[in-house]
This record gives sequence, C-alpha cells and structure tokens, in this order.
Amino acid sequence: MATGMEKLFQDYIEAWNSHDLERIVSYVTDDIVFEDVAMARVMHGREELKGFGKDSFVAFPDFRIELKVVFISGSWAGAE
Repeated sequence: MATGMEKLFQDYIEAWNSHDLERIVSYVTDDIVFEDVAMARVMHGREELKGFGKDSFVAFPDFRIELKVVFISGSWAGAE
C-alpha cells in the first residue's frame, strides 16, 4: 500500500505522463527552481516550468516518466 508521500510522487509523475501542464505546476510552489540536468536547463517559477514542459512534449510527443523507487526518511523524500 502506498504511503501519502508515495501517492504524491505517483500523482505528480502521472501529471507529467498525461502532459497536463496545469496539473504539473499545481504540485510546486511559485518560487520553484527546477533543474533538468539531462537537458542542461534551469527553470525559475511556474511559468518557466510550464514552458519547459510544453517544449518537452512537442519535442518528445511520447514523453513518459517511469517511477522506479520512492525514498522517504522523516521530512525528506526523493524518487528515481
């Protein structure tokens, strides 16, 4: 059974997989700093993240993320 944090990660990944930009940015704060290391891009704020998502979905129409593992320890969490 998924914990609340695991469910949050799953829902966030599903937002990306459904290419739903509004849903994606609903999971982040206004002052987000989002770094995509593979694409060598850093976005600041929701609008830049939405632009990045839009560019990604146009360039890769079959874009999908596969959630492998969720790590949770106290108030820290991460995912692969």
